[in-house]
Parts: sequence; structure tokens; C-alpha cells
Amino acid sequence: MGAGRARTEDYWQADLPVEERVRDLLARMTVEEKARQLDMYMGSEIADKMQSQTVIAEDGAFDPEKARAVWGDAGVGSVHDLYPRSAETSNAIQSWLRDNTRLGIPALFIEEGLHGVSAPGHTIFPQQIALASTWNPDIARATAAAIAAEMRSVNIHLSLSPVLDLVRDVRWGRTEETFGEDPHLISRMAVAYVQGMQGESLASDHSVVAEPKHFAGHGMPEAGLNAGPVQVGGREYRSMLLAGFRAAFVEGKAKGAMAAYHETDGVPSVADPALLTGILRDEWGFDGIVITDLGAIRQLETEHFVAGNAADAICQAVSAGVDMQFYDYPTTSSRGGRAVRARWSPSHGNS
Repeated sequence: MGAGRARTEDYWQADLPVEERVRDLLARMTVEEKARQLDMYMGSEIADKMQSQTVIAEDGAFDPEKARAVWGDAGVGSVHDLYPRSAETSNAIQSWLRDNTRLGIPALFIEEGLHGVSAPGHTIFPQQIALASTWNPDIARATAAAIAAEMRSVNIHLSLSPVLDLVRDVRWGRTEETFGEDPHLISRMAVAYVQGMQGESLASDHSVVAEPKHFAGHGMPEAGLNAGPVQVGGREYRSMLLAGFRAAFVEGKAKGAMAAYHETDGVPSVADPALLTGILRDEWGFDGIVITDLGAIRQLETEHFVAGNAADAICQAVSAGVDMQFYDYPTTSSRGGRAVRARWSPSHGNS
């Protein structure tokens, strides 16, 4: 598949209805290719030089040979922890995927954008708790719009923000990432932030997908321990912990969601069909993408002990409503056969 190869399949025809193109593409995909679209890869696996574990070097570039060894011709769902320095880097990756994979499906570039793009050269804004102290949704909207514009300038498509966890225990070390403890304030800031980030249309050159997190209840763990279990009754769960998320998805029309690490009343969020399908999709009408928090599917096996093996954990999460993993298990290329080792560790942190 050389550069410039003409694509004649229906799914490549921009003048056809989206639904028709999607049906055509799905009918052509193998099981492996479908699975690859649920997978996330680190930028370091396809870059020739990194400044850190998560950011490409200033003089770094896309390495086609590394991509060939890791991805083969089956494609990839998303790339994270790359933070391209320019649109040229991300465009080079997309061109390679178009011309060197069987179906030519582009990748989704995903990065952190809580209070600015988390890489050198971008604007740093106040943390969410500082925005919340203004009680001014217009400031939140303008901040999110500025972050989105900077992201889109280097062809990042989805921001892992905003954080909509309601906080009731300041011992929890991520309090500063939130809009605080008031469900009404969180709701109003959530809608403004999502609207600012997604703009009037995601087809613009200055908007990205907003991904509210951590769905849902992550900010009230036992003893303030991050990812600890959440013990809360159904009424409080609905009226307090879900209030901001409902506003973000129903009013703000957020197109992304991050499933949380914790369990609520013994049920892990990442494997909870009542939450990820029943409430989010069936009740609230969500039609976007659900991504796990970093390593959360694997934790069904290693932390929650509700899955007997990797296949069981993945099956539970996908069946519950998860669309994309986040550095959970090793992956193997279809062409080179090289295993990419599990990339998450406690020192890497979480999203």
C-alpha cells in the first residue's frame, strides 16, 4: 500500500451518509481489526526520541519502522502520551496508518488537558478548584475553549477532562483537580467546560472531545485513599455524585467518558453495566466513547478480584459498556509478533 493509493470502498466516500460508511467498514473488519480499535498505545512505542516517558522530544519524530513492528497492518484505536510538538508529527502518523494498514483507519489522539495541555509549549491555566472559586461558568467555558484550541492545533482529538468528582474528604489527594463539593456548582461548571471544549461542532479546527471523569463517585473513597471503595446509598449517589455527570452528558452533550477505578457497593465501576449502559447510555442518551482509567480493566483481576484472568476482565468491561482500554494488558502485532509489555505501574500515576 504505497502513498497515494486510491481508496474506492464505500467507507472512504465522504459524500455517502455516515451510517452507510460505518456499516460498510464494519462488514470488512476482521475480529483482530475490531479489537485493535479498542486499544490504546503509548507514544513512546512509535516515536524515535522521547523527552520523558510521556512526551516526545522537541526534536523527536514519528518512527515508521517502530510503528510497523508494533502495529503491523491491523491498525490502532488511539495514541496517548505522545503530545506531538506540531501537527506534522500527528499528520505523519495518520498518513502512515492510511497507507500502511489494510483498512487505513486513522488513530484517535488522546491527551491530558485538565488545566492546559500537559506538555511543554502550552498555556497553563488555574486548576479546576480555582475555577470553581470564581463561581463563574463563563470563565470555565473560555478556559476549556482555549485548551481545546491548543490541543487541536497539534491534532489532538480528545481531552481527558474535566474532572467532575464530588469531594467530601480533603484527604483525597486529587481534590485540587475538581470543582469541589457542591453538586450544583459542579453541574454548572461541567456544562460550561464541556461546551467550551467541544464548541459548536467537533468538525471545527479548534474543538476537541471532552471526557468527564471519573465516572462515577471516585472523589469519595474510604479514608480519602485514591481508588478506594465508595460506600454511598442510592439516593445520595443519584442526587449528589451523579449530578455533575448528568449535566455534562445530558445538557453539555459530552462525547467522552472515563470509567473509574473504584467500586461502589462492591461493584467495580469499569464493570458495572447498570452505570455504563443503564444510566449513561439508556437513560441519559450518551452516544460517545467510554475509556477506562489507566489499568482499570486489569484491576478487575488484580485489585477487585472479580475476574479470573485477562479474558474474563476484558469481557466484563466490554460487556458493561467500555469502548477502549488504557494500558491494561500486553498487545502483540499481527505482523511482527513482538509483544508490547504491560505499560502501567503505580509510579506512572493515573488519569
